[in-house]
Amino acid sequence: MSYSASMLKLPAVALLALLSMSGPQAQQDEVAALRKEVEALKAQQAAMQRDLTAIKNFLQALAQAQQPSEQALLNKTVDVSGIPMKGASSAKILMVEVSDYHCPYCRRYRQQTQPQIESQYVQTGKIQYGFIDYPIAQLHPDAFRSHEAANCAGDQGKYQK
Repeated sequence: MSYSASMLKLPAVALLALLSMSGPQAQQDEVAALRKEVEALKAQQAAMQRDLTAIKNFLQALAQAQQPSEQALLNKTVDVSGIPMKGASSAKILMVEVSDYHCPYCRRYRQQTQPQIESQYVQTGKIQYGFIDYPIAQLHPDAFRSHEAANCAGDQGKYQK
């Protein structure tokens, strides 16, 4: 028997010892109280499961509502005039980052992937790189302020995306 298995048996033995010292009515009362507590915990668990299911359904519906159909994206252009750009304007490829400063995935991209793109493609003149602010208010309520502050700093020449 392992140490952890014997440690788990110790509380069970102690509980049995306590129950055996009390009278039959006290034991029945304790068992009834424990059953009542277990039922209350089951009810709480069921309520939490219903809440989680409702949240999941809401988020899935929200995600589907925000995703344009494939047809809506075909043959469309994005106006990139006035957005911050890096790299040679003569580059044959324009890559545009659409980002939310508070998004953890955008942050990981910015820290891990974007520096490689910058060094291997932007600085070598292979691509021109643009940035579009896209704060997602439903997920990151304060993101808009961060983008606004970054744009103000950029207007003053103190920030480069």
